[in-house]
Amino acid sequence: MAAHTSRYASALARPRKQRGILRVVLSLALLAAGAGWLVLPVHARGAASPAHTQPAPDEHTGRHAVTGKDWRFMRGAAAAGYGQIQAGKLALTHSADPAVRGLGKRLIKEYTATNRRLSLLALATQVPLPHAPTRPVRKQLDRLKALRGQAFDQKFLGQFGVPIQRDVVALFNDEARDEDRQTGLRHFARQTLPKLQATLDVARGLQQRDSMAGSHGARDDAAVARAPA
Repeated sequence: MAAHTSRYASALARPRKQRGILRVVLSLALLAAGAGWLVLPVHARGAASPAHTQPAPDEHTGRHAVTGKDWRFMRGAAAAGYGQIQAGKLALTHSADPAVRGLGKRLIKEYTATNRRLSLLALATQVPLPHAPTRPVRKQLDRLKALRGQAFDQKFLGQFGVPIQRDVVALFNDEARDEDRQTGLRHFARQTLPKLQATLDVARGLQQRDSMAGSHGARDDAAVARAPA
């Protein structure tokens, strides 16, 4: 009788054990599914949940992605920066004018800082930047190396001091004004633009000074030529 009772109790216990095992298996399955959800790519999670159709903005750069215009801005600004730095270094050794050498120092300092910030933004936005000027600018720099003194000053101001600096200001102005651009880049452009404009104003002032000096010199030479012997 005792043996029969024991077999009966064991038979009743088996379904409870099976149910317990089933609950453990189901729990493990749910955990595995949850882990699989966590490792899904961002775009896959977004497809499964309407609440995640757009990635969250990056804390450093604002919007989640750069546009094609942002891409061109970053690469153009970096290349121009390297060109202006090299031109500034040439001004320190090839110009005899303290004001022109001062502009060279300003270009070096300004674009070193600008390109440093661009490099940090490039890391955040995954945009590969150039590390040298464009080919046309490199050719201009090669020609500039052969000049000294006043001839250097005229070419330096006439190519790098004013035209290229003006193009950089326009590039940053477009980025700063366009509300469709990436937020962090637009903020960077707005912060940098006043300094770039101030440097352009300095270069224009030097160019106008040299132009006026040249015109006065030409008039003096003409007066000497007309004077009676």
